[in-house]
Amino acid sequence: MKEDKAVMDQKINQIGQAAVACLNNREFKRITIGLLVQKYTNEDGDQNHEFMELFFNDPQNQQNYMNALVSSDEYDGTLEEEKYLELQDLLFNFREYCASCGDEWQCMTLVIDHNNHFKIDFKYDPISLADWRTQNSIEYIEK
Repeated sequence: MKEDKAVMDQKINQIGQAAVACLNNREFKRITIGLLVQKYTNEDGDQNHEFMELFFNDPQNQQNYMNALVSSDEYDGTLEEEKYLELQDLLFNFREYCASCGDEWQCMTLVIDHNNHFKIDFKYDPISLADWRTQNSIEYIEK
């Protein structure tokens, strides 16, 4: 690990707290967060596009896609939307910090269970959204 362990622990803790806060006291069995980096080329050359995935399973194991929830009009200006945007900023900052340390991962997955235990995984090869969802047992179908 090239990053400072104490800084990493602090950043991961902040990300976990923000993810739980996004749910606004909803009970959950599991939260799955992904930050994927997709490379593309445009007139300015090679670019990275970073995007966040946020799913949570309720106590009955029903899967919910937080990205879709907060993008609906009923969540405009809500705590969920505020915390979602905060989480997104924390994730992008986390990726920037890792990259500044020379750690150029392409995908990060953080899973938090209802007991606040977590598992974090980094992948260094690009991964498609469909493959990421499959690897994390996410069965969301775009509507």
